[in-house]
Amino acid sequence: MRAVRARHAYDGESFLAAGATVLVEGGSIVGVESYGFQVPVDCPVTGHEGTLLPGLIDAHAHLVADSGVSALNRVAGYSAEQIEEVISRALRDQLAAGVTTVRDLGDRRFCVLDRRDRQRSGPVTEPAIVASGPPLTSKDGHCHYMGGEVSGSGEIIGAVAERVERGVDIIKVMASGGVNTPGSDAMLTQFTTAEFQLIVDQAHAAGMAASGGRPHPGARAGRRAARRHESAGDASGGQALLQTGVALQRKGPGVRARVLFLALAQRLAAVTGQGLGLVHVGCQGVGKWPGCHRPSAVSRAGSNPDTWPDYDCLPSLR
Repeated sequence: MRAVRARHAYDGESFLAAGATVLVEGGSIVGVESYGFQVPVDCPVTGHEGTLLPGLIDAHAHLVADSGVSALNRVAGYSAEQIEEVISRALRDQLAAGVTTVRDLGDRRFCVLDRRDRQRSGPVTEPAIVASGPPLTSKDGHCHYMGGEVSGSGEIIGAVAERVERGVDIIKVMASGGVNTPGSDAMLTQFTTAEFQLIVDQAHAAGMAASGGRPHPGARAGRRAARRHESAGDASGGQALLQTGVALQRKGPGVRARVLFLALAQRLAAVTGQGLGLVHVGCQGVGKWPGCHRPSAVSRAGSNPDTWPDYDCLPSLR
């Protein structure tokens, strides 16, 4: 057993005013004690000058994308070796950022699922993967090149059954088109209400959840897709989609960030006494939609999202 000790700690629910001593054994946390806790004589202690907190969970990632501009556009052209390196690099970057679990919601032909299975065969130093396999999408629909195209109830049932047989953790469906997939419509849903219902029913029958993706938050299509998921009984996908659609509201040509990071902003502002920086990180709609550009300004803002500036695209907290 070993211990990590810090004067600042967060246990997932509250900050521990007196700090903490975290006991680790066999790669697992076995205890969280006070800062002055007397550890066994043979237990090495590592002091940490920062803040200890539980590992972060990235609830929506595509490990097959390299995080560059238009990353999804390159997924189809990767060789098996190249896509494996992209996945490895993404996992290293996630771990370096404090992420210990990644929910991958769309890979290419089950390559991330295969990586998850290899993780489970022996100890690895990378975030644990929760995998969906290729996302279900319409013919030539958003991310169709990942291998999840379906049309009609028969193919939907077969696709869900294949994922269940392969042991995925969740069923992913591309609820609408995407701006990075030519020929698909980011403002329209890709499936009917009955098809959403079928996907969710098939997933639930297998004892797993379904999740839907809306690549352009704030559009009316996001709310339509969310309502279809909700009516199909998919709380995971529907609520997430609806929350995204509500959080980002259209205002002229821009998208105003209002609610999405409210809880985080309030918590960090309360702890640090500082505001949050908003940094525009680029937009997939540049050159495709009128008025869509890349402002370069960095703005300081308080914890109230109502005071945050408007951008033509979703900003990122830094």
